[in-house]
Amino acid sequence: EGKILLVNLSRGKIGLQNSALLGSMVVSRLLLTAMSRAWDTEQSRRDFFLYVDEFQNFTTESFETILSEARKYGLILIIANQHLAQLRAMGRMGDKIERAVFGNVATMISFRVGTDASTIANELGEPTEPLTLRNLENRYAVTKMLVKDAPASPFTMKTAEWIYPTDEEIKHGFEIKDLARKRGRPLAEVEDEIRSRYQNL
Repeated sequence: EGKILLVNLSRGKIGLQNSALLGSMVVSRLLLTAMSRAWDTEQSRRDFFLYVDEFQNFTTESFETILSEARKYGLILIIANQHLAQLRAMGRMGDKIERAVFGNVATMISFRVGTDASTIANELGEPTEPLTLRNLENRYAVTKMLVKDAPASPFTMKTAEWIYPTDEEIKHGFEIKDLARKRGRPLAEVEDEIRSRYQNL
């Protein structure tokens, strides 16, 4: 329906096991939803975005499938975590997920990193050195891109300077916020509706 779904899985509020279980269920359900588009025409598959912070907490076997297959069904995946050791601590499944992450990436951009410098330097390829990645200045990054479907040599880039928004852009931003609030529903109303659904089961 083109709506935004926010799922708060704070471990401090609901506990470690509950957070992992609910997160895995939500991610798996979204994967199934994406895969169900196999019966739709490619032109009718509207892109939708799944953002997963601290994704290693919700990793299941389905994550490997998401990384390798869901893209063609219009699922764009944005995953974040702190460092690769969080995956490696998961054992074999973490190793599979790490391989799937690096194996399905076309363009790589690395800003300054710490303990993962050796792994990322290896993925970027020569002439990238781990020491280079550890000592990059702010807003500098090493990038490897696909050029005509072939990987090009990595190069160093600098991000654009921050440009403060104009008064007109700030005004437009507030207008967008106001329109978004008018489309939404009060949180208490949504929670009451969810509770009523489960009570009627």
